[in-house]
Amino acid sequence: GLKHKKWGFVGLGTFGSPYKMPGIKLDPFYDTSLQAAGAGGMSTSVGTVNGGTNSNVLTHDGFVSSALFYKSPSWNNAWLSFVISPDEKNGGALNGNADDGDDNDFSVSVVYKNGPIYAATAYASNSVDGGTNEDAWKIAMQMSMAGHTLGFQYEWIDNSSSTNTGNGNVNRVSNFSSIEDNAGGSTDGEVWFLSYGYKMGNNKFIAQFGETNSDEGGQESEYMALGMYHYFSKKTRLFAGYSESDTGTNAVINSTGDREVWTIGLRKDF
Repeated sequence: GLKHKKWGFVGLGTFGSPYKMPGIKLDPFYDTSLQAAGAGGMSTSVGTVNGGTNSNVLTHDGFVSSALFYKSPSWNNAWLSFVISPDEKNGGALNGNADDGDDNDFSVSVVYKNGPIYAATAYASNSVDGGTNEDAWKIAMQMSMAGHTLGFQYEWIDNSSSTNTGNGNVNRVSNFSSIEDNAGGSTDGEVWFLSYGYKMGNNKFIAQFGETNSDEGGQESEYMALGMYHYFSKKTRLFAGYSESDTGTNAVINSTGDREVWTIGLRKDF
């Protein structure tokens, strides 16, 4: 990639989607088994559709490959990010490296950050081979003050078809964030997420809640997580917590029922 102070950054390769990045900033438990993505609090994409795979442009897991990425310089504390995958390939076992039809999937976001205030809006479109394109919009906000941090995100997903199958994401979270009708098919839906954190000394205590609602009498799921981080240093921290996901329409997702998780872990950054 190339970076210029006046014109921004442009690159080719594999990148996090502009739709994904504002969401994971709001979730302190992201990339752990307590995360909201896939557990009912944020959208995720783990399955296949029409013999191919989605391209991760509108999910909170994975990266967009074979992509052109652009990030603008900051203008009055705001910047724009854009990614497009002109010809993404499916490298999975389903059809090898065959073209999966996900051509020209794209995502765009506008982010504003000024001191304790963070706000973002994003849009993504996932091209579905032989089907209706899947579209998603979101707004995300976060504010910090005197040790308190409050975050909120709301997603609208239309014609969901690439997020309605699968066994779990990279953290083995069952797909409670599916948007699907009561027969497991394509529909519209909403996903909301709320996070609160309080920092006291070297500890940060966190409470998170979320809900996934599908139209046409489809899947509905609720998510909650309670936990904490203890910071030994800027690069080393211990985390522990409990998470629960409940679904009112379990028959249409690949799960054996509601989900409960207790976890403890140690993270070291290098």
